[in-house]
Amino acid sequence: MKTRASRARFETIKRDTCAEFRIDVALFDSPSRVSTACAARRLAWWRARRAHEVSHAQLGAWSGGRDSSTVWHSVESLEHWLQGKEFKHGVRKRAASLVRWRAKKARGDI
Repeated sequence: MKTRASRARFETIKRDTCAEFRIDVALFDSPSRVSTACAARRLAWWRARRAHEVSHAQLGAWSGGRDSSTVWHSVESLEHWLQGKEFKHGVRKRAASLVRWRAKKARGDI
């Protein structure tokens, strides 16, 4: 059974994950896209989602103000990777959205 989410519990997960990856907590919360920071965020968010009832939006807010879709994509991609699957659905969906946007722009609708 999942326990109720709290920021203190997430901060503990975040500190432990940062220690594993040997990065500073400030780097975790920063907008940096260094691969170790991204991997640490992905793992911490996945652990928090698995262990606690916490929303993607809340995790994003507690992680430097990130968007909930960023957290969702990270958690889902790690989950699929752990299951030995590729996470292509989200990529295809975003590509189709970009094609539609470019077509609207070409028609002058935007």
